[in-house]
Amino acid sequence: MAGKKPIRLVRAGQKAQKAWRNFDRAEKMSIKAQQKMELARRKAWEVEREKKEIEAEGKPIGNNVNFKGNHDTLESVFGPNEISSGDMLTKLWEYVKQNKLLKPVYSRKK
Repeated sequence: MAGKKPIRLVRAGQKAQKAWRNFDRAEKMSIKAQQKMELARRKAWEVEREKKEIEAEGKPIGNNVNFKGNHDTLESVFGPNEISSGDMLTKLWEYVKQNKLLKPVYSRKK
């Protein structure tokens, strides 16, 4: 019996191999998840770097619309009749452009 292993040890060895394979798969899954997270971090970092470069160049990174100080009524902007939401948006942008309410933003406040 020196060459043969007892059945219990063989089964225990098979269970250990299965457990090791499952552990190996779980480890690979976590590595893939880690790689995805690292990729997302890199993309976020690149976007932040691009924003900082744009701010350094002096180009606007967005726009603000400020209605402060305007005393026009909604009726004067949109008219007395009911209109659809699309027409309302069109008229609102016309009003913003006519009164030069669109101001560029050069940096983001944190």
